[in-house]
Amino acid sequence: MDHTQPSLTVNSAPRVESLKERRIKRIVTQRAEECAQLTEQIKLFSDRLGEYTTSLAGIVNSEMDAIEAEMEILVKRREKAKAHYEEYKKQVKDMGEDYLSPLKERLEHLERLNRMQYSLTAPVNKLPVELLGYIFKIYVDMGNGPWVLILVGPVWREVAMSTPKLWRHILVTNQETLAHEKIWNIGGDIGDVKSHGRYAVCRNNAELISILPLSKKASLRIVLRLSGRINSPWEDPESTPLVSLFGEATSQRLKKIDFNLNGNGSYLPSSLSSYMEDFSYPILKDISIDVSGSNWDMAFMSNILASPKLTRVVLKSPIPTEAITSPGWKSVHHLFIQYVPEHGSLNQLCDKLYNLRTLEGCAKGWPGEDTPKTAFAYLNEMTLSSMPSHLHRLTLPSLIKLQLDTSGWVPPASGLYSPWIFPVLSELHLSLGSPGPTYLPHSTSMPVLRAMTVFNCGSCHSLPPVVYPSVLSVRFEGCGSTSYFASAFSMTPNAQKVTFTASRYDKSTIMNALQQLIDTTNIGAVTIPLPFASEFYFGSSGTPAASKARTHPLIKQFIANRLSVARPLAVLDAVWRRNRIGEAKLESYIKKP
Repeated sequence: MDHTQPSLTVNSAPRVESLKERRIKRIVTQRAEECAQLTEQIKLFSDRLGEYTTSLAGIVNSEMDAIEAEMEILVKRREKAKAHYEEYKKQVKDMGEDYLSPLKERLEHLERLNRMQYSLTAPVNKLPVELLGYIFKIYVDMGNGPWVLILVGPVWREVAMSTPKLWRHILVTNQETLAHEKIWNIGGDIGDVKSHGRYAVCRNNAELISILPLSKKASLRIVLRLSGRINSPWEDPESTPLVSLFGEATSQRLKKIDFNLNGNGSYLPSSLSSYMEDFSYPILKDISIDVSGSNWDMAFMSNILASPKLTRVVLKSPIPTEAITSPGWKSVHHLFIQYVPEHGSLNQLCDKLYNLRTLEGCAKGWPGEDTPKTAFAYLNEMTLSSMPSHLHRLTLPSLIKLQLDTSGWVPPASGLYSPWIFPVLSELHLSLGSPGPTYLPHSTSMPVLRAMTVFNCGSCHSLPPVVYPSVLSVRFEGCGSTSYFASAFSMTPNAQKVTFTASRYDKSTIMNALQQLIDTTNIGAVTIPLPFASEFYFGSSGTPAASKARTHPLIKQFIANRLSVARPLAVLDAVWRRNRIGEAKLESYIKKP
């Protein structure tokens, strides 16, 4: 066996690169080439960036130079404008109002033209002139002045100036100033006019003569207000406005006159009185006389009261003796007496007032035993403070409303009470007081009496057993005890509407009324008070009821009692006083379906 080891043979042939090595070598070569290319591009970009930077710096420098040049020009212009402004400001300051006034006047003129153009196109100006004038008349009759109308525009000015009834209210006075007096520039020949509400104020004859033509032939409403001694210009017939006012030309147009000279010692000079008393006042219908304490010539006043168409007279001072015999009383329909006249004057006038419709403010105690029996065939409304038994002195077949104050009168010694006979009386207001209404007539004939008001000052504790079966609405005012309401409810058994009012702080009267209603209802259906009444009102907005906490349970009990006797209520309202200043709050206890 051959144990010889084999010999090692060395191969001297070159090494062959593998596929992987060749791939890596190729990639490295490609990356090297790419790096060389990027290096060339970076160098190229760097050269171009230098060129761009140099070019941009040149452009910026040139633009900045242009901007700085423009800024210098603007600064110079600003300084120049400031200098011009200061120069003009100095010139305006030096010129003052002489330079600005024309500009202001021009601006105001343009504003007026603008308003004028606007007013000319307003829809209201499309109305007929007659209708627009009628609207203006209503506006003035409501108490407004016509002065503002002429300032609206040329159309309104023309219509207002051509409507005479707007300018018929004139106040003649010698007082230097009046409250709320204004001045208006009417323009034309009239110029400035002073006003007090709707009245043109005239203090001398020139002002009166300038304003009278505006009213043309329209009837005049005049207020004459004088105080203190009339100064000398008023005593001169050539300069006083009284002659122009009551003279021959104007006297034919006077329809309403208000004389106001109360207690001022004013007087009408006898020379003027004799001058004016010869004129007549054919259309005068309304006159108010307040000349007490003055020394006016009563002959002139008597002449005024003799107007044939006089229908309304307000007397705030004694009736002139000469005026009692005046024939003008026969046409008077409304007489208001706001002072305490003597019985004799009214007694003498009785037979002359046969066309009277309204009589208010008569002397206390009139009519009296000395009053002649008089028939007022057309008298509809009368307010008196007199003994009820004396009403039989007057025959009043047409009386519709009577207000009678019976407080302070003693029953007649004879004990006889004349019945009241008022065939068409529908509304009666009684004011009761000490010594009590026990002397009210127990026999009456008032078949159509529907509404009744009873005021009790607190001294009346019961009413006489008189019944007014036709009364449907009754109102109790003032104070009252339970006994008072017991008799009061029997007086109007058929009333359907009942109202209770008391003073703001009276906490017992309404409770007394409710207590009487509850107590009598609890007795039984036969004695139920006011069985036909379905509407009850406690308190009013003017006199809210007090003490709701104590009255509220009584109202609830009263409603329940009425339901229990098959007399349910349709309305029960209470007006409560909410706080100390008397604010009112309405509360309805019956819910309407």
